[in-house]
Amino acid sequence: MSTNIMALRQKRADVTRAMKTLVELRSRQGVGLTDEENKLNKLRACELEDLEIAIENVEARLEEERNEEGVDVAGAENADGSPVLRARPTSVFKSRGRKYAEMFGARNLSSGGFKSFDEYLQTFYSYLHGGHDQRLVASAGMGTSVPADGGFFVPTAFAAQLLDVALESEIVRPLANVFPMTTGTLKIAGWDALDNSSGAPLGGFRMQWLNESAPATDVKGKVRLIEMVANKAAIFTSASNELIADGMTFSQLLGDALVQSIGWGLDYNFLQGDGAGKPLGVLNDPALIVVPKEASQPASTILYANIVKIFARLHPACIKNAVWVANSTSIPELLQMTLAVKNVAGTENVGGSAVPIVTQNNGNFTMMGKPVFFTEKLPALGFKGDVLLADFSQYAIGLRNNLIIQKSDAPRWHEDETSFRVILRVDGHGRWNKPFTPKNGNTLSWAVTLADRA
Repeated sequence: MSTNIMALRQKRADVTRAMKTLVELRSRQGVGLTDEENKLNKLRACELEDLEIAIENVEARLEEERNEEGVDVAGAENADGSPVLRARPTSVFKSRGRKYAEMFGARNLSSGGFKSFDEYLQTFYSYLHGGHDQRLVASAGMGTSVPADGGFFVPTAFAAQLLDVALESEIVRPLANVFPMTTGTLKIAGWDALDNSSGAPLGGFRMQWLNESAPATDVKGKVRLIEMVANKAAIFTSASNELIADGMTFSQLLGDALVQSIGWGLDYNFLQGDGAGKPLGVLNDPALIVVPKEASQPASTILYANIVKIFARLHPACIKNAVWVANSTSIPELLQMTLAVKNVAGTENVGGSAVPIVTQNNGNFTMMGKPVFFTEKLPALGFKGDVLLADFSQYAIGLRNNLIIQKSDAPRWHEDETSFRVILRVDGHGRWNKPFTPKNGNTLSWAVTLADRA
């Protein structure tokens, strides 16, 4: 296996070098590539795509071999009652089975007989205009008997490309617990007992001290089932008919648009979805704790006291994996937030240094030692949810393995464009049904935010 991947990587390097050498040669000569050379480099680009897929598949298989496989600790099961198998988790900031090949099995990836995603899209477009290709697989269960209306399955190798590249631009999915869904529903387990006020921590189990021969008290753990439903999400995009006809980087144009739409749409709903036919986002989660603003706090401000109180309401078990997420409009407030240096008498040193609350290193921001991600997907500064501290490992995502591409029902005739949409099925829920009540102190949660200051 290691020899195979080394050969694939060497081949990728050779093809890349050949493309680069040809372009640099013609550049030094002060001329462009000939038509034949352009065609040659396009073929090489297609070959590179295939090599990338092959390398990813082999890497995924190697990862599977390195990890023990078993039933997920959360007790996930498919609709038919069969357990969902996942690879053993690694670091929180590394993929834990979130990539397509890791979720659904590298051996199941197929290009459907197409040399590239570009060829698949061109064939799909040709079918809509009277062509035919037996490699296209019509989707089932779409409520229509007309393939062009019901859509076609995207070959798994290309579906993996779209979802994996989108993963890189997302915040929630790379850090959440992602479960592959092989049916329309998926049941996962979560604890129902989140009250430790009587000394019975998570799950309702309690330590007992027993005298010799004294009987123990039977305690039943409280478990609830969370049912994930594969909600249908549509990603819309359009392409110029002239561009499609000429075949100029069609896959790059459409693929990039789909990747951006998938990443943005999933992230937004994992954060703000209302759960009505879509994921239940973190800001609508029943376990979310909303910290009130300070007395007489000005509108559209974030104070150091706010940040400290948010951190104090995070469950201690969630601190290790927690990250900050904030709307980009909060940047001026956060970056100008400082903690004054005081002398031994406890008074501020006039003219002394102030310690910044948010620090930056090579473009990566941290606050209280935890990563900070800025995004437009949370409410704007001053509104509830503009700053969020969350351990996304407590958020569960269910993802179906099938992507379906369709011609949109709303073609853009006036712009001479063809509209497309990709259908994916997904769900998301927090694992807690309410905040945790500790033995002593205030309630705690895996997700904490700040109330309105508008």
